[in-house]
Amino acid sequence: MTMQQARVLIVDDEPLVRQALSAWLRRKHFHVVEAEGGRQAMEMIRKDEPDLVISDMVMPGMDGLRLLKEARAINAAVPFLMVTGYPSPSDASEAIKQGAQDYLAKPFKPEELTRRVNRMLLNKFVAGSHAPAKGIILGTSVSAILWALAIGALYAFFS
Repeated sequence: MTMQQARVLIVDDEPLVRQALSAWLRRKHFHVVEAEGGRQAMEMIRKDEPDLVISDMVMPGMDGLRLLKEARAINAAVPFLMVTGYPSPSDASEAIKQGAQDYLAKPFKPEELTRRVNRMLLNKFVAGSHAPAKGIILGTSVSAILWALAIGALYAFFS
């Protein structure tokens, strides 16, 4: 997956906001899907497995924090960028505590959205691509320690 092929799910109950964000990200060559609320977004997260979710915090029915919590139960690895027109330090803190990777107050510049989306996807890509390497490094370290113990034991035995 290249960053521009990433599947981005935009969740916002305001159609104009959702469409504007989608249009902007499509111009940046992202594959964008939209949901008008938390319930619809959950279906899409289950079915489509997006690479990134951009969700409004305040929506009728299922709000952004509840969506985040329920999505984490299905796919803990999907990064969330929470956006809100009603920013508060307590909401930002709660969003990060619940597992959101970033928080952005409306209105924001489209370039800022692109920068944050790219950073989040890069972090996801790097973390995912290095997972096998982490296992190899750990296995090699354990193996080296065991060999050192075995050689030390043999040396002590034959000395």
